[in-house]
Amino acid sequence: MILNFNDESIISRILPLHCTSYLESKGWIEIDRDCHRSTVWQKSVNEKDEYVLLPMDTDLKDYIARIVDLVDTLKRLEGRALECIVADLLQSNSDTFRIIAYKDRPEYSLPLINASTMIRRSLDMIAAAAHSISSQKAYYVSRHPKEVEDFLSKVRLGHTERGSFIVSMHVPVQPRIRDLFTYADVSEEMLIVESDEPFERRVMMQLARLTNIAINAANSRDFKQFADAIPSGLSANFCEALSDIVKVSGDDGAHFDLNWAPTRSINKSWGIRTRFNIRPDTADALESAGKELRRNEPEPNVGICGYVVRLEKNNNDESGIVKIIDTLSEAPRSLYLELNEAQYNMAIDAHKQGKLINIIGDIQRQGKKSIVKSIHSFETLEDEEYL
Repeated sequence: MILNFNDESIISRILPLHCTSYLESKGWIEIDRDCHRSTVWQKSVNEKDEYVLLPMDTDLKDYIARIVDLVDTLKRLEGRALECIVADLLQSNSDTFRIIAYKDRPEYSLPLINASTMIRRSLDMIAAAAHSISSQKAYYVSRHPKEVEDFLSKVRLGHTERGSFIVSMHVPVQPRIRDLFTYADVSEEMLIVESDEPFERRVMMQLARLTNIAINAANSRDFKQFADAIPSGLSANFCEALSDIVKVSGDDGAHFDLNWAPTRSINKSWGIRTRFNIRPDTADALESAGKELRRNEPEPNVGICGYVVRLEKNNNDESGIVKIIDTLSEAPRSLYLELNEAQYNMAIDAHKQGKLINIIGDIQRQGKKSIVKSIHSFETLEDEEYL
């Protein structure tokens, strides 16, 4: 017996559904079934037929022992670590996104700030992919819609793995149930329609596609390719998050792999690439593209709060332009507000009294300046109100 642990609490969580999907995904074929008690699976390995027994009833007295035998056989045939096989079985109902840093260079430790960047920016990449399912923009500045927030709450961080530094994220998806009415001459794969996939699966497919688009555009060094990909969902948020991950992943760059949940097969004819090697020299191109995409995207209905630092008004003009330092953005930035006469007078008073201006408006780029137009609300605040 190669299995070297006997933690029944872990083994008991491995269900027949997990094992069935895993075995099918690895090329095993069910050749016999004993009612609802067990099934026998066969696979040819190195020109030798191998067999495994899968118990189908978790109430069987020897259920755990039979699952131990199954895992032990898989470990021997696949030559993989025990914990990897157990993890794959338990996560067979989840799509898995893995980011590998320092590949083939075992790191026993990593700067904490780098590890934090990898995890935080991985989630940002997934969030950008999720956001792009319903709305394609060069830059997302507003809060995520509820559908995206609900999705992000389901993303789970996997256990660390031996060897290179690896971050794995698991996204649960609904199992695919075989259609009893499928015609015998039509493959199950042909019946899978992309638009029918659940939101979680579509996000992971989008993640893979956007990664491929971003890498190709970065290698071309042509910003037009980034701009042309906006309708496909590419955004500044995605490019900048990808760039940050690559920068902390070592001299060989970042390696991504995406594995589909065995319990929900995917249509191979869609040709979705799932393995990527993002070289370090692409990081700067991704960052530059992200800045350009961010700079050129109008920002509608943005909440802005800051102090007035400059007032500009022509003698014959009732309106005026006010410069403020916005404190609500990720980093303080200068904004120019186009105000009517009443708003301009309020800005003068706010400047004199050291009050904050709080508005909602649309930000547009004009050359190097960010101009706030179409102001929907305008008020002044005391510092206590802002806090």
